[in-house]
Amino acid sequence: ACISTPPGYYWSGSADVQCPAGRFSASGASALSDCDVCGDGTYSKIGSSYCSTVSAGNKVLKDGELRVNVTVCDENTYSTGGKDDCLDCATGSYSLGGAFACISCSGGEYYDSMNKNCTKCPASTYTLSGASDIDGCQLCDGAGEYSLIGASFCLTAGAGMKPNNDRTGTVGCNANSYSIGANDVCLPCAKNSFSGPKASNCKPCPQYQMPTGNTSSPCECENSFYRPVSDPSQCTCSRGKMLM
Repeated sequence: ACISTPPGYYWSGSADVQCPAGRFSASGASALSDCDVCGDGTYSKIGSSYCSTVSAGNKVLKDGELRVNVTVCDENTYSTGGKDDCLDCATGSYSLGGAFACISCSGGEYYDSMNKNCTKCPASTYTLSGASDIDGCQLCDGAGEYSLIGASFCLTAGAGMKPNNDRTGTVGCNANSYSIGANDVCLPCAKNSFSGPKASNCKPCPQYQMPTGNTSSPCECENSFYRPVSDPSQCTCSRGKMLM
C-alpha cells in the first residue's frame, strides 16, 4: 500500500523530509518546491503544516527571503500584527520594545530616550505637542516671551514687567523706567518724567520740577525755584525774582 507524505513534509525521492522554516505543506508535498512559502505578515518553523500570523508587537525574522520566526519590535516602533515590519512612532510619541502602539507625549513634554519616558521641557522652552527629543522643545525668544517648566506655549511679560535674563520668569521694571508689556527691556522715562517700580508708563514732574530718582520724593524744584509754604506741591521763583 502507498503511504501519503504527512502535512509539514515533502517527498525527497527516498524519504519524507520536513519542509524548511519559512515554508509549509498543508497536506504533504511531492517535492521541496511544493512546500509553499509563507507570505507577508506570516512565518513558519521547520515541519509546519501552516503559517502562523505575526502577533502584535512583533516583526518577522528572515533567513534570506524565508520568514522563519519573529522577534519583538524595537524601541520607538510598533506593530498591530500581521505585517513583516514594525512602524516608526510618530513625532512626539515613543514605545518600549515589543509595543503594539506608541505612547504620545503631551504638549510641553519630550521623549527622554535615556530614561524612556516623557519629560517636561525646560523653562524658557515650549512644545505645542509632544516632541521626539529635547531639541524639539523650542526656545521662547520672541519679544517679551518666557516660559515655566513643561510649557506648551510661551507667556508674554505684562505691563511693568520684562523677562528675566534666562527667560524663565519675569522681573519688574526699575523706578524711572517702564514697559507697556511684550517687550524684552524696560524703557527709560523721558526727560522731566518719573515712575515707580513696575510701571506701565511715566508721569511728568509738575512745572518747574525735575526728577530726583527717589521713589518716595520723585520730583524736586529746579534750580532757583522753591516750594512755598502755602502750596508745597508747587515750585515758584525765589522771593525777589519773577518768571520771564
